[in-house]
Amino acid sequence: MNLEFDTINSLIALSTVANLLYGFLIYKRNSASSSNIAFFILTLAVTAWGITMIVFRSTTDVTVAIIATQWLYIAAAMIPTAFFIFALLFPDKKYPKYANYVLIPFSIVLLAILVPSFFIKTVVFTNGAEHTIIFNPKLHIAYAVYVSGMFLMGHFVLIRKYLKSTGVLSSQIIYILLGALIPTFVGMFSNLLLPIYGEFRWNWMGQISIAVTTGIITYGILRHRIFNIRVIATEILIFILWFISFLRIVFSTTPTAVVFNTIAFLALLTVGFWLVRSVTREVDSREKLEKLTTELQSANARLKVLDQQKSEFLSIATHQLRGPLAGIRGHLSLIIDGSYGVIPETALEIVKKIFSSSGTLTETINDFLNVSRIEQGRMQYDMEDFACDTLVKDIADELLPVAKERGLTLTVEDACDGNCTVHADRGKLTHIFSNLIDNAIKYTEEGWVRVSIKYLPATHMVRVEVSDSGIGIDPVEINGLFEKFVRARGASGINVNGTGLGLYVARQMVAAHKGKIWVESPGKGRGSTFIVELPVATVAKQDEKSAE
Repeated sequence: MNLEFDTINSLIALSTVANLLYGFLIYKRNSASSSNIAFFILTLAVTAWGITMIVFRSTTDVTVAIIATQWLYIAAAMIPTAFFIFALLFPDKKYPKYANYVLIPFSIVLLAILVPSFFIKTVVFTNGAEHTIIFNPKLHIAYAVYVSGMFLMGHFVLIRKYLKSTGVLSSQIIYILLGALIPTFVGMFSNLLLPIYGEFRWNWMGQISIAVTTGIITYGILRHRIFNIRVIATEILIFILWFISFLRIVFSTTPTAVVFNTIAFLALLTVGFWLVRSVTREVDSREKLEKLTTELQSANARLKVLDQQKSEFLSIATHQLRGPLAGIRGHLSLIIDGSYGVIPETALEIVKKIFSSSGTLTETINDFLNVSRIEQGRMQYDMEDFACDTLVKDIADELLPVAKERGLTLTVEDACDGNCTVHADRGKLTHIFSNLIDNAIKYTEEGWVRVSIKYLPATHMVRVEVSDSGIGIDPVEINGLFEKFVRARGASGINVNGTGLGLYVARQMVAAHKGKIWVESPGKGRGSTFIVELPVATVAKQDEKSAE
């Protein structure tokens, strides 16, 4: 059998090799993937289609031409069949049992083609023109219906998957559909429609166009997987270098050149294997990192939802608790005041303790409620102008009896000279400074608590400092002290009822007033100073206008 290679056969050969390379590389990347295996089978069918076309166009033997024609039609029928199965399996789905039914019509087509003189009658040679295939017209139409039907079913499956997909998968399917449309139209026109009218001049166009097809589908499979493309590109480059190096050995003209080129080939072979292996390892590591990153993003999104649900639960729960607790405290207050009659002294002491504990519980509930409001962005601020030093002194006066009861001295130093007017929410600042002064009293077993307030002309800020001679704070703990549920070491031994939310709420409220809050401490057992700075009223109102 003599085969002649013209320009068209050379193009078909290049397309066939390219298709086979596409399929092999995709299969090699993940040989366990069902869709990769299906795509490889598809490229094998395309390869067979190209080879049989080369044999058909090159031979001048009628018997060889008829056999080549039969397998040309069989390979062409395998392509849409494999494409349909690939569409069912992509991306890496389980092989459906009903796909086996596709093999029934394919087997009928196979038998019809292979029966001598049944479908393919003969091949006629014409000098300077393409060979003419003589076939049964009715069977050819039935064959065209089968091929078209399989392609249409494959497109239908992919379109359905596209409508249900999102993100990367959606983009991949678009490329696969785009790639499959090219041979569907070109091949059906040049290889199915024109032969019915006796036109065989363009029956090779499908084999060449299919290279573009599998190239687009390959890109679609690897789309957004840049690391995979790096491995494939490296493998192709190494293979080309190996091939060129091997050809140098074959075409060596002297023994010295043979030895030199062989050594170079072996060295390149070793380096090539090492390079591909190292790139593959790097890619696998990056793919794992990419997968972990995606999973982490999904987990973070889920955590945000759970955090929102937690905040909503806290808001609902605290609202439900406040009502009954207010009623309990009201009745306890009336009992203590004697509104329900005189009760024994022993019972009165117990009622007072219950009343005090209920107050602590109220504060805890308010902290949780404030946290939920802050996290949901529902905290409301009623801004007004007032003297901050007056507010602080009033709070200190209210807490003075508590300090005396613990044997502490509580003093206030006011250095404002009428310059400490702020534009703020009076209730929120009352909460902040009450919390800071009350904490200083609670966590100081003996000594003093000092509150100072002054105006800082350089920064136009009002500074309030709450200092004590209490348990102090380890410098390592200072940075995290304003986070949720964080308390200084040793604090729980003095005050078991703390929640670790007070300072977090205070920081959020101060930030909402465009101020700052921080703590300074020389260390454990050496006291601490909590500092709050707030802009004066004129500056705060200017900031509000600028924000509007």
